Amino acid sequence: MGTDALSGTDGLFVPVSDGKASLAVLAVRPDSRLPLSTEQRKDLEALGNLAALAMTRMHLATEAAQAKWLAESEKLHRALLNAVSHDLRTPLSSITGAVTELLVEGRRYDVETSGELLSTIKEGPNV
Repeated sequence: MGTDALSGTDGLFVPVSDGKASLAVLAVRPDSRLPLSTEQRKDLEALGNLAALAMTRMHLATEAAQAKWLAESEKLHRALLNAVSHDLRTPLSSITGAVTELLVEGRRYDVETSGELLSTIKEGPNV
């Protein structure tokens, strides 16, 4: 409205931009066909700038929430992995110790002690 481009329209279209990209268009249909005053146009531009600022803040808040969610997810993932790792390491250590003893000192043990070490190896994962 009030320009040579699309002079037949009865609306005024003000771009809403964050300085890098257009985010939206503010469409206004005044009561009269008279062009808006300079002050009215500045008010519309200020309104557009405020809308752009609000949209940018909403976008940044969403990104911050996603970053927080990802950080919490990673923290939970690490805790779960550490717990599983610990639960596996403990029996594996006893199995490794028993196997090493049998391989290195196996001939020194009597049948009962060897049987206990073999039992430790067998039951290790169930501990």
